[in-house]
Amino acid sequence: MGCITTTYTFHASLFEAELLPRFLGLKFDQTEGERPFIVERETALGTCHATVLVDASQVDGAQTTSRWAQLAVYVPGGIQHAKVSLLVWEHCVRLIVASANITRTGYRRNREMASSLDFYDAPESVPRSLALEGVEFLEGLLESGWTLGVPGAVERARGFLEATRQRLGRWTGMAADFSPREVPRAAFVACMPRRGGRRALSPLASVRELWGTRRAQQVVVMTPFVGQSPEEQGRVIEELRSMPTTRDVSPLLALPGRASEAEPQRSVVGAPRMFRDAWAGAWGLKPEEVMVCVVPPYRQGEPRIARELHAKGLLLVSDTMKLMMCGSSNFTPHGMGVGAFNVEANLCFLDEVGAKRNGLLLKDRFPVCWDKDLAEDPQWPDTAEPLEEDVPSRAPRLPAAFAWVSWEQRAARLTLGLKPGELLPAEWSIRLPGAQSEQMAPLFSHEEVSEQAPPEKLTRELDQEMRAASITTLRVTWRTSENQLATGLLPVQVEAAEHLLPPEEFLALDADAILLCLLSGKSPAEWVDSRERGTVDQSASAGGGLDALRANDPSGYTLYRTRRLGRALASMGEKILATLRTRDAMAYRLRQDPLGPLLLANALIRDWSSRPGGGDQEDAALLFSLAEICLTLAHVGKRVSSERRAGDPDLRSLFAELIDEIGGMLAPLQERVGIGTNLRAYVKSVKDECGRLVGAPEGSQHAG
Repeated sequence: MGCITTTYTFHASLFEAELLPRFLGLKFDQTEGERPFIVERETALGTCHATVLVDASQVDGAQTTSRWAQLAVYVPGGIQHAKVSLLVWEHCVRLIVASANITRTGYRRNREMASSLDFYDAPESVPRSLALEGVEFLEGLLESGWTLGVPGAVERARGFLEATRQRLGRWTGMAADFSPREVPRAAFVACMPRRGGRRALSPLASVRELWGTRRAQQVVVMTPFVGQSPEEQGRVIEELRSMPTTRDVSPLLALPGRASEAEPQRSVVGAPRMFRDAWAGAWGLKPEEVMVCVVPPYRQGEPRIARELHAKGLLLVSDTMKLMMCGSSNFTPHGMGVGAFNVEANLCFLDEVGAKRNGLLLKDRFPVCWDKDLAEDPQWPDTAEPLEEDVPSRAPRLPAAFAWVSWEQRAARLTLGLKPGELLPAEWSIRLPGAQSEQMAPLFSHEEVSEQAPPEKLTRELDQEMRAASITTLRVTWRTSENQLATGLLPVQVEAAEHLLPPEEFLALDADAILLCLLSGKSPAEWVDSRERGTVDQSASAGGGLDALRANDPSGYTLYRTRRLGRALASMGEKILATLRTRDAMAYRLRQDPLGPLLLANALIRDWSSRPGGGDQEDAALLFSLAEICLTLAHVGKRVSSERRAGDPDLRSLFAELIDEIGGMLAPLQERVGIGTNLRAYVKSVKDECGRLVGAPEGSQHAG
């Protein structure tokens, strides 16, 4: 059905080429055949939702398709640092809360942690409440006013989350929540600034509430980043220290580091000495008594590939219970919600102190070798550089006046949305990304806008040759209040999916080619692959057996063409029935699928128009073909409606509206002199049957 994911730093190419294909279950690989891969991906995304919420400073211009949305998040006083993925299939919802950004280092190299929970309609499922907490977190991001994007793109993401909430509600076989004393149990723990009338959320405050009055005998903090000043470090350490503990509590740190070049037997800790001193003071220790596990980029026996510690975690252990929090929160004020707030997401797990799950204690889930990594007499440097992925961007944020940009591919039109009440810079311009665009006039600039009364929207019509372009980001240049030039990327989305064109291989398909693909039994991607390999069977039939008429090329005979159309419509009907029963997915299948009914009807009319003087027989064949498409749609729509389950949307209006639209194509054909009485009567009976099966859309004017 779809996915929504969040990240701080972002590699769009990884998401498009590796993560999305795995989620969508694509057959083709980009390295084996680029065009079949793109066609398969675009077709799959037509019936599936995909959105990435990325920190506004990290928007990636490498996105190549507008079939998924990249939405920028501006967090007041912080950053969007959460790494949450919500994956939804028809019979399963998966919630992943991780430390890894959607980058190649995050997914391929770093030492990270990820918690994956599956929800389904059975007693063995994780309780519904935890999934709903994840949905609520994502809804909060979309509704906070911090997420900027084309209204249609934001609304589609909201609709996807609402549909997921309803789907979870229909699964009555799963438990609604954990029972009061149930272990193991889990809770979603977020960090978020105040928004609207809602209070700020602090992970450490949530941990304190979950932990209650238990006294911790051991406290473990794992973090790759500890803040940049003694004041920051001291605040978060003191907040942790306020947790109930025993007098002989054992505090332990797990931090990144590496072997000393001068003394290879000693470890250099990837955190500054002032953090060690603040930690020691809070726990009543001497600095040299601080226990720390230094996690190296590689250990003896491991490949010599730099696998930096990027996982974050907190572990509390009492005499009876243990708690582990893991996710995106670094041990900093912004990460833990101590006087400052990023947007963060974590999961907290509670279990009995000695319990093992799948042979592992909670502590064993950390990417730490507790014995090997425990450092004796480590070196603590004066300063420590954080991982590149953890360094906040120092670039000025885009002016808030630039709210969104939409791209209408069919019309080659860009629209810039300006946020009312926000001041525009005195000097600014917006261009396509890339060095060459600097030599061209800007798409939008301050020269066309009144600074005192700017409009809410600006529109730019591009050359028609740009219709095939996939514009996913624009580059904004402006002069700051300090009189410095700054640049940033503004993501581009589509207001509605129908504004996009199908893959270029299908832009100019004639009716024969569409029918051939349908009859071949191949998917569009398989058909493109066959064309590239030169293995397309130009006389393919649905059954794949020998057609006795092939030898004489009967394609010009009306009877043969009618027979072929019938087989193709049967194949099309099966594809529609196999479509996910959501409004967006079905609308794509009916109206935008390159092998769908609307594009087939348009192709039939286009072919007919290109053969002037074809005679009454050609007119009758077209009229009959369009009527058969309508009848197929009505029967399929009726079956979709009859298979509708509780909570599923009523999709009959989609079928009725398309039948009415194709009916508008039928009307002028019936006025032709050569159309016989029997065919007119048949078309009238088709219209009546369609109305009986799926009803007529409101305001329909097309005669039978």
